[in-house]
Amino acid sequence: MASQVVAMKPISGTERVIRALSTFVVALPFLIAGLLTLVDGDAPVWTGGVLVAVAAVLGLTGLYMTLVVVQPSPRLIDGESVAVVRSPTMKPAYARLAIAMPFLLASWYLNEFTFSPYVYPFGALLVGMFFFFGGAYRYWINQRTAFYVTNRRVVRIYEFLWLHTTEIPVSRIVSISESRGFFESLTGRGSVVVASGVGARQTVRFSDIDDPGEVADSLRATIE
Repeated sequence: MASQVVAMKPISGTERVIRALSTFVVALPFLIAGLLTLVDGDAPVWTGGVLVAVAAVLGLTGLYMTLVVVQPSPRLIDGESVAVVRSPTMKPAYARLAIAMPFLLASWYLNEFTFSPYVYPFGALLVGMFFFFGGAYRYWINQRTAFYVTNRRVVRIYEFLWLHTTEIPVSRIVSISESRGFFESLTGRGSVVVASGVGARQTVRFSDIDDPGEVADSLRATIE
């Protein structure tokens, strides 16, 4: 039986430039801070090495994301048509990055302008890095994740360094549920969980999507 790949809109040159600039803006402060720490000599040398390594990871990952030209998409079989296509929103990633900034700035201030023991700026740095990498990871994952609802199946497809696809045939769907927290309700986003049984392998979760009610309604219309 013949198959075809869903035609996805290629990522524009403008968007790739924005990704490259975003990567540069995010990685540059860590690179500068790491080099200054290594040259200054007041702080432990390993802290400078850690900051330079962080800048390298951010830069290389951002470069990979910049060079990627299309979003992941499934292959359709004859007679299969796409009803809904969704990608996760970036709002949770941006929120984590915003939370990280005060801690990173506090760490820099305590280290440069106070005589506090290194444990205080280091503690603030750890907290900031926890939220920062959580936000960066969510940003990268959401960029390479897509959700599809066709007339035959529900598909979550993720492609970063590897390809991972989870799908459930429409004929096997036994439940469709929506999940929204307080802050998710305020921002109009949420999750839709499609299950064909009990267990992680029998569920497809559309996480962090805008207007989850529309997706849930489309799924219910598909199985009726």
